[in-house]
Amino acid sequence: MKASTSATGAISQSPRTGSEHDLIGGAFAVLESDPGVFTTLIERLGVRGLEVEEVLSVDSWALDVLSPRGLIFCFLWHNDQRRREEFADPDAADVWFAHQLSDDACATQAILNVLLNCDDVDLGEELMSFREESREFTGVIKGLAISNSRHIREAHNSVARPIDVEGSIHAQVSTFSFKQPSATTKSNKKRKTFSSKSRRSGDKADEEESFHFLGYVPSGGKVWELDGLSAGPLEVGEILDTQTWLDVVRPVLRTKMQKFGGDSEGDIRFNLLALVDSKYERCSDALEALKRERIALERQLDQLKPGGDWKSLCDPGLLALSRSVFSTSVAGPEKGPTYSKSFGSQVMDRQVKIFRMTETELLSAWHTCIQEAKSAKASLEMEISRAKTVAAENAKRTHNYTPFIQEYIRCLSNEGMLEDLLKQSKS
Repeated sequence: MKASTSATGAISQSPRTGSEHDLIGGAFAVLESDPGVFTTLIERLGVRGLEVEEVLSVDSWALDVLSPRGLIFCFLWHNDQRRREEFADPDAADVWFAHQLSDDACATQAILNVLLNCDDVDLGEELMSFREESREFTGVIKGLAISNSRHIREAHNSVARPIDVEGSIHAQVSTFSFKQPSATTKSNKKRKTFSSKSRRSGDKADEEESFHFLGYVPSGGKVWELDGLSAGPLEVGEILDTQTWLDVVRPVLRTKMQKFGGDSEGDIRFNLLALVDSKYERCSDALEALKRERIALERQLDQLKPGGDWKSLCDPGLLALSRSVFSTSVAGPEKGPTYSKSFGSQVMDRQVKIFRMTETELLSAWHTCIQEAKSAKASLEMEISRAKTVAAENAKRTHNYTPFIQEYIRCLSNEGMLEDLLKQSKS
């Protein structure tokens, strides 16, 4: 998981006019295929409580434990022709689906197709309004609405490299004819990106470097494949009473991986991303619940043994640990914010049980609380550390290094060193 942080500023392709939509859609920049990038992206879109995590295997030990709300599959694109009647399912009308009409936006397109079909998710005001306003649109008009949404485009471009944003603008300016939207191209073996140059020339080499994203999501008792380049939502299978939606999608993913996954040399050319509940919020809620439990336990113990005499009956090591275990590197021991909708009721139920405990039970529960807090703090600090790592990576990725490089070269030239360095590089 890669957590996200605020960028130095969203990049806009057109002047502000007071409207949230552009009559002519701006450019979408090339992005890196990275869970941290996509987690940052959905946060910038206004979604709360979710993150994107890479899945190492479709086996139950790796996938089911994540309890994903949706999946996004990135694969080496080949033209996968399907019959139009495969998209004739009447239940598909209840699935939110948009066609991809913008180059280099296939991952954002896949994420939106999955997100806007998820139940009980905090989409934020912007996306909630976007979904409701576009619900009755056709897939093509929904795709056009995505292309013309300044909010979506700025969130997308805010996690791109400045040079890629500039490149997308130049490509749009130099292109005046309508053309089929592209899949994602891979610029090198270590970096999967979206590119506007795929599937243009018909060259086989170009096709082999073309990557594309599609989504899988449960909706209405069925599992759907959502590909912005297809005619519409494709039913994967119906979810039976004895199944989870992952049981339905698993064989389809295995087939996709075998069909599009790599070459004869064993080079894996796909990755699978899961849209999951935020680990940070879950870990934070766990520690916050223990903070409140400790307060309730100590309140009851103080009533039974005034003056803090109960502390003499506690383990000295845990007593010392209790002074620091509820603080983290970013917050003190005081009560902090909570995220789960059921947090309040769960804490209340626990406090009712504490109220009925005997002195012996209270002391035992206090010891257990401190021990569990130690584990909860370790899990939360791990998420905080990962968030800091992603913050650094995001800052480096989105920083514009061009002015520094230009000034550096200018200084070399002024000092008379540039010509000698150029000669050395050619020798």
